[in-house]
Amino acid sequence: MAFYLGASQMAQYEGSQQGVTWGSVHEGPFPLSASLAFLALDTLLYLALAYYLDAVLANGVGTARSPLFCLDALRRPRARAAA
Repeated sequence: MAFYLGASQMAQYEGSQQGVTWGSVHEGPFPLSASLAFLALDTLLYLALAYYLDAVLANGVGTARSPLFCLDALRRPRARAAA
């Protein structure tokens, strides 16, 4: 959705012979800078999802991890320091 909104806004600017500049990137009801920020956020989310699925799904090389492997740090009791 962010790509569609950003592309349509860029098309409107190009259609009016203005073009998108750094000065106009924050203009409008849904600015192009918001589209770029959402695209960056989407990229980070897809990278995290790809890392998780790569670790969990068996692919023939190595062993698949538990689906809750990211919670291992919370489940393990911490060693207490000797007083």
